[in-house]
Parts: sequence; C-alpha cells; structure tokens
Amino acid sequence: MHLLDLAVNNCWLIHRAADPANKPVQLFDYRFLMGEQLLATAVADSTCSDTDDGGTKRRESTSAATNQLQQK
Repeated sequence: MHLLDLAVNNCWLIHRAADPANKPVQLFDYRFLMGEQLLATAVADSTCSDTDDGGTKRRESTSAATNQLQQK
C-alpha cells in the first residue's frame, strides 16, 4: 500500500508541476478522481462486449473524471 500512495503522490506532484498556470488541485481531490477513473475503467473492462476486427476487446475512454480534473 505504501508504494501505491507514493506513486499517487508523485503523479500529483508531476501534474501540479506540468501546468502551474491552472488552479492547483488538492491531493484529496486528485486521489478521489483517480479512484473514480480506475473504478470506471475496471467496470468498463468487465462489461465490455464490443470487439474490433481482431477480436480483442475495445474500451471507450472514461473522460468524465479527466474533465473534472482539468476543470479544477
């Protein structure tokens, strides 16, 4: 668990440093949105029935959490 926390904190720091002109996102909000994104991806993977020509599963991107993160 510790390494996961460290990775999330590092991602948050990189996110803040990458675009300092935008309003900074609080760590709690960043973690919450990241969790929502991961859960949405897991649900999309488990319920995905669409396939492309190669027979592999195709996943639509879940951009709602990404849009919320960019707005803050």
